[in-house]
Amino acid sequence: MREYIGRLLTGRWAVETVADGVQALGAIRQRRPDLVLTDVMMPNLDGFGLLRTLRDDRETASIPVIMLSARAGEESRVDGLQVGADDYLPKPFSAKELIARVTTHLELGRMRNQAESASRAKDEFLAILGHELRNPLAPMLTSLRLLQMKGIRTAELEVLERQVGALMRLVDDLMDVSRITRGKIELRKSRFELSRIVLQGLETAGPLLEQRRHPVDLRVPVEGLAVEGDPDRLSQVVSNLLTNAAKYSDAGSAILVTAERVDGRVQLRVRDRGIGIPAQMLTQVFEMFVQQPQALDRAKGGIGLGLTIVRSLVELHQGRVWANSDGPCTGSEFVVELPLVSTAPMAEQPAILPSVDHPALSANGHARILIVDDNQDAAESLAEFLAECGHLVRTAHDGPSGIELAASFKPTICLIDIGLPVMDGYEVARRLRALEGLPTGVRLLAVTGYGQGGDRRRSSEAGFDDHLVKPVDLEQLARSLSN
Repeated sequence: MREYIGRLLTGRWAVETVADGVQALGAIRQRRPDLVLTDVMMPNLDGFGLLRTLRDDRETASIPVIMLSARAGEESRVDGLQVGADDYLPKPFSAKELIARVTTHLELGRMRNQAESASRAKDEFLAILGHELRNPLAPMLTSLRLLQMKGIRTAELEVLERQVGALMRLVDDLMDVSRITRGKIELRKSRFELSRIVLQGLETAGPLLEQRRHPVDLRVPVEGLAVEGDPDRLSQVVSNLLTNAAKYSDAGSAILVTAERVDGRVQLRVRDRGIGIPAQMLTQVFEMFVQQPQALDRAKGGIGLGLTIVRSLVELHQGRVWANSDGPCTGSEFVVELPLVSTAPMAEQPAILPSVDHPALSANGHARILIVDDNQDAAESLAEFLAECGHLVRTAHDGPSGIELAASFKPTICLIDIGLPVMDGYEVARRLRALEGLPTGVRLLAVTGYGQGGDRRRSSEAGFDDHLVKPVDLEQLARSLSN
């Protein structure tokens, strides 16, 4: 049978035949074929054992497998498909049927590979786009804060502040959806009351709610609805839902936020009196880049990522989210359901963020700060800001010149971009750690557009003391300088 099938398929495709399951497994792992035809009854390792082994290995799990067996009937077919086979062909079979099955699954595999490649390319594009957008945002944000320090307040600057803030939120959404689709989201879990994340989310969405004059009716118990999860990510869920309600409701209309215990789980509901959702859109609104039809002026704005992020974050917390609406012009309700925790030792509340007049940004420390960044606008604007705070600052725009300047300037703090030309920031940090004559305890701070756990570990291994994500939050910088 093996020789017959080999002769039948050879000439149409490149075919390799082996005598038992162990040989098959070795050949598959070594050459990764486009399709596997396996008999159920084989010596050493039968077809079911081979299939299970392939499906348990990430490198071979997606290879299409057609099982061949002398056992006829629906029961045998179900046995084969239940363990992960793509098709099941009982003997005897005709040459025409075999060729048709092989052709179909090879074509399906080709289409699946193309779809996966396109999805990977999309995810990589989103990650790169989000990262690259952070670079021009950094000097813009720093320059605005510098003007604030100088006491310059005009209507034009207020417009810039609002628009830079809106752009930062869009970039954050792009980065988040990129991390989610690539499985890069990391949760820092603790136990806390649901009311805590509702208040945090309300604070984040506050500027838009105030701008559009939306009163929020908050009916969430202070205690008794304990959950476990990442408070920052869950407050992001609340903020996104409130922002969505504000965008799709008339200015001045009320938004209702309630929470209760339902069948041993926690349900949080955000209800608006806005444009509503057609029945066919109730599930689609959570898909990436999907939005309800808008007028040409796109008054609602956004790029259709907020609800995608909500669903993904809720599912990462073993929860679910759904939308309710009676149709257009009837308002919408979004329901988040999370597991309830019976007891919840309260996690420590985050410290209040310092303002830009934090002592670490004053002249009292007399820090000597070296900034190494190939983005000249970013380097110079941050240098001017820190100089206004009383520090002595020098800048360099590539790794070698930064190391050379450090040897003579002898900084006490170095802010080093990771994505430098010629020599990346990791190598700069390693060389600075080995450079003689620098002050004892010199602090190296990494500056980058990437902020996941793996990125932070890599910067730590290179010798950095802290890891700052672009655009650098000046309050976070204050904390880092004070350490």
